[in-house]
Amino acid sequence: MACILAAYLHFPTIHKQIHNSFRDLSATEIHVPGLPPIRAVHMPEPVLARDDPAYHDILYFSSHLPKSTGIIVNTFEDLEPIPINAIADGLCVVDSPTPPIHYIGPLIAEPENRSRDPKCLKWLDSQPKRSVVFLCFGSRGSFSAEQVREIGKGLERSGHRLLGC
Repeated sequence: MACILAAYLHFPTIHKQIHNSFRDLSATEIHVPGLPPIRAVHMPEPVLARDDPAYHDILYFSSHLPKSTGIIVNTFEDLEPIPINAIADGLCVVDSPTPPIHYIGPLIAEPENRSRDPKCLKWLDSQPKRSVVFLCFGSRGSFSAEQVREIGKGLERSGHRLLGC
């Protein structure tokens, strides 16, 4: 979730730098501190067109985030160190100070009968470095059967091991 916060915090800067709709910029990369570059045409649907009311709603929301007295984010440093550091270093908000950010994760209760050393962590520790794809869509992941098949095909073709939640 820190990666999403970094994008929201930096969105007003992107808006000032890029004057066309993202959907018209097939060769342009968007740079958000702490995140890999993303092609403008691959930005989320609501921000692809500058004349879309959703674009302006997100811009309004993003512009007001730095005025917050604090932001609570469900994540933790070991999961998202790069975007967390970019936010902490003030790289995402250009024109004002970054508000206090409180990372409160992980928010997953451990079942009482679960061992302290789960099998998946032992398995993960035994894999070569950078050989496992971690896939987590969270509670908002909702896909059609066709999309699930395509995701499965892509993962299979990648040849990497998979850890999902």
